[in-house]
Amino acid sequence: MVSDFLSTHTLNLFNQYALDRLKKASTRNDYLREISFFADFISKDIIYATKDDCTIYMKYLSSRVKQNKITSNTYYRKYRNLSSFFSYLVLQNDSTLPKAFTNHFAFIPVPKNIDHVSPEDVISVDQLHALLLYSKNESLVTYLAIKLLYYSSLFPAQICELQKTQLMIDSSGNCAIEITYSNDSSEFYKVPGKLMDEINNYISKLPHKLITAKYLFYNENDSALTPRTLQNRIKSLSKKATIPYFTPSKIRNSGIVHSRINGATDHEVKKQTNIYNSYHIRRFNYAVDSIKSTSCDYLE
Repeated sequence: MVSDFLSTHTLNLFNQYALDRLKKASTRNDYLREISFFADFISKDIIYATKDDCTIYMKYLSSRVKQNKITSNTYYRKYRNLSSFFSYLVLQNDSTLPKAFTNHFAFIPVPKNIDHVSPEDVISVDQLHALLLYSKNESLVTYLAIKLLYYSSLFPAQICELQKTQLMIDSSGNCAIEITYSNDSSEFYKVPGKLMDEINNYISKLPHKLITAKYLFYNENDSALTPRTLQNRIKSLSKKATIPYFTPSKIRNSGIVHSRINGATDHEVKKQTNIYNSYHIRRFNYAVDSIKSTSCDYLE
């Protein structure tokens, strides 16, 4: 629902921002929903937001985290989405914006996100195998997405937006997925050779219209896979497999935790996940120290 406080001009600016920065309709809707909520919260168009408005809003979100109404990840996502849009508007140097307009979020001290991974949020190897067994029988797309979450450390949105041209195999047979960012920088996420074989086998059996389509993964109705659809599929399959539901992000984190348990060093995990800040790597340590189990190799 679009806020009544947002002017047509502000919505046009958002549409241009979405066209330049946001690839998928679902992502655009998430950003617009957050911007609308902020406008309703301050009871005015966001282009007239003051630093006090932004500060009070972030304090409100922080209180919601403390009340367990939202997770810390949701808190940071909301902050990031708003700050990103405000920064974009500043860069446009639009003369129609109020003279006092700036990205006030950039000047609000926000504590670092160190949301420790809990051992209860780590899927066991037996649970993972059960989930993969059911998913392979019902949805090959979901099966491959789950394996990519666990083995490659890609985020759910990155998996949903994968294109066939991002699949890489070098002359030595090493397999990886290349992620390119808006500044033309690239990162590589290692993929086990057997998993890459499964992906290529999946591609070879696609109908012609999907072989030439933009994305790697599509739903049965030929629409592109979205993080929300993936989440709902995993939730449904978890019930059938009679295991607890683990979100796509938790499955990704589980792969990282299991790699540490099996002896992967900080350097190996940083190289695989492309997380080079030790501060963020430490969020996995609590689960690693708590879990006394074994799993299949994560880093091959």
